[in-house]
Amino acid sequence: MDKETGETLTDETGDIIKGGTVVTKSSEAGIDGEASPSLTLSEKTLADLRGKSIVCCVKLYKRNADGTPDYSRIYAVHNDIEDADETLPFAKVVTELTEKETGHHEVLLKNSDTVLTDTVKFENLPKKGFSSNMKITGTLVNASGSPVKAEDGTPIQDTISVSETEDFSKTYTLEYTIPSSILRKYEGKSMHSFVEVKMGEEIWTYEKDTKNAAQSITIPTIKETQTDKDILVSKDTGITDLVKMEGLIKGNTYTLVGINPCKQKVYINAIYYWKGFRKEQSGIYLKTNLGVIYLSTYLKLWCSSQVDLSLVDIDAMENEVLSKTGISFKELGKMTERKFAVLKNTCRERGVYL
Repeated sequence: MDKETGETLTDETGDIIKGGTVVTKSSEAGIDGEASPSLTLSEKTLADLRGKSIVCCVKLYKRNADGTPDYSRIYAVHNDIEDADETLPFAKVVTELTEKETGHHEVLLKNSDTVLTDTVKFENLPKKGFSSNMKITGTLVNASGSPVKAEDGTPIQDTISVSETEDFSKTYTLEYTIPSSILRKYEGKSMHSFVEVKMGEEIWTYEKDTKNAAQSITIPTIKETQTDKDILVSKDTGITDLVKMEGLIKGNTYTLVGINPCKQKVYINAIYYWKGFRKEQSGIYLKTNLGVIYLSTYLKLWCSSQVDLSLVDIDAMENEVLSKTGISFKELGKMTERKFAVLKNTCRERGVYL
């Protein structure tokens, strides 16, 4: 039975897991005897028992003439769930795979090797039965469980030898080094770590689950983009870029930054003030090589109905205006028709013609 819950163990079909044998007399008087019943556990049952302990309960029945047990005649029962000698613990490894430098489950592409670490901790260890020939082996696999291979075609693995004298409460660390050329093959996909703990050639316990988020890393990537230029109005909203990404982790927050590398140089031919037909149009106007651009003193924004401002180096243009006028952006944003007339004369006196 399960030591923690007290429930009887069953197999995949729901049948109780049990075993039996015949008691062999150990004396002529027939009072003492011994038996060695065995239990057969399937691979799935063994996997489900990792981290748990089971207790074996024994019942002694009268035997029928044909050798079968007479379940109506019980001679003795031993079902002490606290009996340490009847308790069998099943060890478990608790693991977590992360990028070594950041400690995150996302890995960014770079031109150098990436190192992943997989921390391994033991739980529910038996008090005896360790072998001095114990090894922890980790293998990096893809989403289907197949090994991720290095450039020479060998699986990316790491192994740690464990001594029976070690403190098994410590944390062990496996490391995987992934060349950038291999990592790029997994853009938008995931990698996982399969861990086996062996005594000699026998697997003692393991962690092999590609659905275990703690044992997974992803390589986020931008799969495709699609741009759509907005209709230019007095307040241009630039270009909309629709981005499809893969390899993100649900629940995490990401910041997507778009950069337009094609900023155009603006050459200013004249600067003047116009009050416009609406309050949003009032402000400082620039005649440029690309068309008319203006600073709305109401919106405090550069606007244009003729120029796609997402393609313009606004900072450079603004700095040129401030340099020519000799005032701050704050003053520029408070400009009126009367103030501009004074500013124009002031600039002319120092040899600058707006």
